[in-house]
Amino acid sequence: MSSFMWMFYACFMHIGANSATAECIDEVIAECGVPWDNCVGLSVDNTSVNLGKRNSQMIRIRRKNPSVYVMGCPCHIVHNMAGKGARQVNKINVIHC
Repeated sequence: MSSFMWMFYACFMHIGANSATAECIDEVIAECGVPWDNCVGLSVDNTSVNLGKRNSQMIRIRRKNPSVYVMGCPCHIVHNMAGKGARQVNKINVIHC
């Protein structure tokens, strides 16, 4: 893994506060000399801390570059759908047995 990726990893693993994570991402991008205009996408877990309408990672990143495409984690979405679907199937089997 590149040192660039390790710096991002450190942002998410060692900092718990939402604002501190966004600030850490900003520092890593600045330290690596990447302009915010070159950042095109962000994929994060589907929590309100990351994708909420107030003070989330998405909001903080879009302050730096409003055209960044933000997407929730597709694996997390599929996992949640599968879990909820399995619970519904279980309810149907219990009712009809």
